[in-house]
Amino acid sequence: APRRARNASNVDDELVQSIAAPAEDPNAAEIFYRIVSRNALEPSTTIDALLARLDPALQLLLLWGEHDPWIRPAAADKIIALRPSAVRVSVDAGHCPHDEAPAQVNDALVAWLEQLPGAKLIPPPEPIVVSARWPPPAL
Repeated sequence: APRRARNASNVDDELVQSIAAPAEDPNAAEIFYRIVSRNALEPSTTIDALLARLDPALQLLLLWGEHDPWIRPAAADKIIALRPSAVRVSVDAGHCPHDEAPAQVNDALVAWLEQLPGAKLIPPPEPIVVSARWPPPAL
């Protein structure tokens, strides 16, 4: 049985299409094969190596879906162990907390941004509707 979003009310046809569309590309199978075979044959860059390359002064926020079926909370624990100054906010969501719990993600993001040194948040503009299109329009 397919996995279900924890908050299915935020899953609409447009979201599903924006996720599914790249897989419909004629080259998708080749790209997927390259990703999988490369990861199997060569050690990929580890999170340890990536975090070591970041400026230690850089602030890091982890908005973590606690019910993510692919990237478990233990991965966030490892990042925190490697980068103790990082802030972790657990979200009652799966792999896409920004889609499943947008209000919770937004509140956590705003609270984190407000505590950054020198942070000055401006009032938000009027809401605009953004539509994901695949493939993107040609320039």
